[in-house]
This record gives sequence, C-alpha cells and structure tokens, in this order.
Amino acid sequence: MHNKRFDESNLAGSVILNAANQWGCDSIIEVNVSLRPTSRSQLDSAICPGGFILLHNQRFDELNPSGRIVLSGANAVGCDSIIEVSVSLRPTSRSQLDSVICPGGFILLHNQRFDELNQAVGLYSGANVVGCDSIIQVAIHIRPESAYRIDTSICPRGNVAIHQVVFKKKINPAELF
Repeated sequence: MHNKRFDESNLAGSVILNAANQWGCDSIIEVNVSLRPTSRSQLDSAICPGGFILLHNQRFDELNPSGRIVLSGANAVGCDSIIEVSVSLRPTSRSQLDSVICPGGFILLHNQRFDELNQAVGLYSGANVVGCDSIIQVAIHIRPESAYRIDTSICPRGNVAIHQVVFKKKINPAELF
C-alpha cells in the first residue's frame, strides 16, 4: 500500500498519504492486517514393499516415503492446506519348510499340495499378519520304501506274529497222523 508492505512479519502500521485529502492535507491510514491460518495435517501410513499411496497426484512409496502436499487456497478461510505425508514399510515374512514324507503321502499348505509329483523346491506366497507377502520356501523329500524278507521256521501248529498279524502254516490233514 503506497510502497509499504504488510505481511506475516509486518501486520500493522500507518500509511501517510501526503496532501491526499480534499483540502490538500495529509491523510493517515491505520492498517491492521489479520492473518488467516493455513491448515496443517499429518498423514502417516504403512505400505507393503512394492506398494504405494497416490494422494493428489503425488506417489509415495519405498523410494519416496515422505513429502508435503500443498493445496492452494483449499481450507475453509481460503488459505493453503498443507498435508505432511509419511509412509513406513511393513515387513514381509520368509520361512522355510523342509519335510520328509512317505511314498504316496503329501503335505497340504494353504490349498497347495506338495507330494511325489510336486516335491521340488517351491514357493508359496500368501499374506502375513500385517497383510504383506509371506513367502514359504518348500522342499519335500520322499523316504524310500522299505522291503524286508523274513525267513523263519515254525513247528506244526505254530505261528509267527509280525506287527500283530499272525501267520500260520496251513496244515494238511494227512500230516496230523
């Protein structure tokens, strides 16, 4: 105002206008400026690795985890609205499952079957307790079948029990006398 600046650091003062009134005298204008507030807010959020948040056309992710968004003239009194954004990373989970099964056996892990046909190292991906990737490295090993031979002898009317299975020799009636 007449080469006198009023702003945040100078909110009040007098402006003298030399010989400006109708009688040729000085006019004095008392200036009192009210400073309207800007709005400030904080947005803290967490994302999984590879995720992002898009806010007012600004992307926040692992490489750009924080920043400031200024919305010009957007608050209730027509001043700027400032949003401070901070993004943190949630953890992923990694684990290993090594298991041994018998021929014909299988392991069911989150509806994925691991067996003789699918025993190579595999990855299962799901969600952990914070909603991010949970990767389980699976390795299935097949036990070899066991084959044994038992040679034994028994007396007439004798038997041999193996694992609660009783084996008897069939008796020929001619052998009884």
